[in-house]
Amino acid sequence: MLLLAGVRWSYLIPPVVAAGCALAYSLIHDPMRMGRIMSWTNLEATRHGTGLQAYEAMVALGAGGLTGLGLGNGRQKLGFVPENHTDFIFSIIGEELGLIATLTVIVLFAVLFVCGLRI
Repeated sequence: MLLLAGVRWSYLIPPVVAAGCALAYSLIHDPMRMGRIMSWTNLEATRHGTGLQAYEAMVALGAGGLTGLGLGNGRQKLGFVPENHTDFIFSIIGEELGLIATLTVIVLFAVLFVCGLRI
């Protein structure tokens, strides 16, 4: 918004650099955060530990195929994806309704984004 309003770049660059340095510092000095990032970069090696939820979500998306297993017929929501009702709901949608529904969700988010830009 500030860029659209015409604020000079010289006013924005120092806070962005400072925020990036603070983020890097907090990631490097917190073992839990660093472990989660490392599990994201090497999911197969950490699939029984910190990468369990992401790995099971990937399995759920793969199991759905093109049209899915059917609404309510997903297996990963039965305890394999531990927090399936929160931010991993997309994997359950992909397993039960398939690739077509997941692409529809992405297209709807893109439409929402474009509408927001137009406003």
